[in-house]
Amino acid sequence: MKKIIISAFSILFCLNVNAQSLSELFDNKEYKKVIENYKNTTDSKELFYLALSYYQLENDKLNISTMKQSIANGNTNPKCYHYISNSFTYLNQADSSIKYLKIGSQAYPTDIETWDLLASAHLKNNSIDEAISIYKKINTDFPSVHNGYMGLANYYAEMKSYSEAINNFDIALQNCPKDNSDYLTLLFNAGLCTQLNKNYDKSEKLFNEYVELDKTDFHAKAKLIQVCQASGKDYNDKIKTLKQEIYQASKDNSLPENMQKMFCFVQFNYQNYKIEAYEYLIDPSENLKIKHKLFIMNSEGKDVMTVQTEYNSLSAKDGVPLLLCSKDNNTHSTYPLGYTFDVNYNSLIEATKNIISKKLKPTATSTPVK
Repeated sequence: MKKIIISAFSILFCLNVNAQSLSELFDNKEYKKVIENYKNTTDSKELFYLALSYYQLENDKLNISTMKQSIANGNTNPKCYHYISNSFTYLNQADSSIKYLKIGSQAYPTDIETWDLLASAHLKNNSIDEAISIYKKINTDFPSVHNGYMGLANYYAEMKSYSEAINNFDIALQNCPKDNSDYLTLLFNAGLCTQLNKNYDKSEKLFNEYVELDKTDFHAKAKLIQVCQASGKDYNDKIKTLKQEIYQASKDNSLPENMQKMFCFVQFNYQNYKIEAYEYLIDPSENLKIKHKLFIMNSEGKDVMTVQTEYNSLSAKDGVPLLLCSKDNNTHSTYPLGYTFDVNYNSLIEATKNIISKKLKPTATSTPVK
């Protein structure tokens, strides 16, 4: 289903009686009834609601033809061109999608959203130079808005040009009102970009603000844990608090689907490897024994080894329920290190580095018998 739902009350028209009834049906998401109640008139407002109903029902061809008719009959809403463009995109006709946004930008040169969509359409069509040029035009013509800077920031971040991205994120955040829905998106993306650029102090500040504004985004809280852990500073108390919030959300069944089993607590590079570390939320004595798992990946992103803490009922009697283990191909190794459930992540990271560099030797190994 298409994600764009349009509120008829946001359309600045002076409605006649039948258009009013169509708008009410549209607002109630009764799109088929809008089509049934259309009186075959030439009224641009009625045609607009009719076209939008076709759009919501994923009849893109009828949306395009009806929206064109609405424009021809005097509709002056620039969004007409947006929905025509969207339908051409769904029909895999990128050139036509761009064409109608160009027409819209010429007809309504002060409509920032049209320019923003035109730049985005060029990016999707891999017309990079055109997209960048339009984003810069937005910044020049509308210097107090965030749209152009946001577009450039996201593009540069995707290209891993993090310094350029961060510069644009900074200006976008300054220009974007905090009550604008883009503000949270900017905070999260800027936090992620600064994290990838290893500017952990700035990333922490951005994610701090984010989780204050949205206390239910546990993915952002996990990102904040990663940033705090990667910073090398003593954030143990802060990390503990964030973990408690994630565990409570797990008990309340309010975690997103991709966090219901585990969350990532740090990402780092060592030698020629990338390591991603996860903590399982389920009691290890009740599942597959593993509490923490660090995936060691080569330059191609393939797992070459895992390091994990595993529950051991015998050592648990001595107050050390977790043993450090690893799995390399078919070989399982156990090391002379044990941990409690509230293990300090730094000790796991250091032990993992020592295993990779072979400074830490196993006390026992086993290989399945074929």
